Amino acid sequence: LTLLTSACQTAGQTRQYDALDGYLCNPLMGNVGWAEDLSQRPQPISLVYANITWAELEPEEGTYAFEALEEHYHFDYWRKQGVHMILRFVMDLPGDTAHCDLPDWLVRRADGQAYSIPYGSGWCPDYGNADLLQAHHRAITALGARYDADPFVSFVELGSLGHWGEWHVHDQAGTMPEETIRDRYVMDYLEAFRETQLLMRRPFRIAAERGLGLYNDATGNPEQTLRWLDWIDRGGEFEGVPDGLSAMPEGWKTAAMGGL
Repeated sequence: LTLLTSACQTAGQTRQYDALDGYLCNPLMGNVGWAEDLSQRPQPISLVYANITWAELEPEEGTYAFEALEEHYHFDYWRKQGVHMILRFVMDLPGDTAHCDLPDWLVRRADGQAYSIPYGSGWCPDYGNADLLQAHHRAITALGARYDADPFVSFVELGSLGHWGEWHVHDQAGTMPEETIRDRYVMDYLEAFRETQLLMRRPFRIAAERGLGLYNDATGNPEQTLRWLDWIDRGGEFEGVPDGLSAMPEGWKTAAMGGL
């Protein structure tokens, strides 16, 4: 791509732009890289993404391993590159081997079960467990205190619930909580992040009411992406509830909409 030299006049100011040979990288848009991966990419990026598991964040109760996390996901490197961060806090990342993404101290208190399903193996918590809810509130509060005032973190995706933080649970692994419990998790984010843009996986009622953005982990899959766009356009069923999702056709005008 060659950008021709041009002048732009806005609000009485004229700016002259030099010719540019190469790729034009739109800020906070386009291809997103994995934050832990420092390998060279064929074109520039302006965003990287990090899945933060609870076991990584809070290995001991009340002790948040921010320095270790930021080293692992190369925060300093990306800051110097002018690249911004997308964060997602997750409790359940299916993998190739049996494991749990909650810290050991919390597993001993929270109900849940190990699973081995087509997605992989992992441990699914009981999302309505009182100890889990209280600890989640503290953890998200700590994340907000660390990153909400930091312009480097441009987006926070509401993970927490479901496999990969995608707000769905395989019926052989566990269940998603009802709306009142789901909303408690959402409120933790809304209280902790007053400045950072928040994005949800699906257009739930609370997303429409609070003007949240939306993210789609299946952007490269045409069928799933069309389904996601249909949810946004018309709402629809979720977990057997006919109107579990709310239409947000105008949401893109005020909040970020996108995917990996």
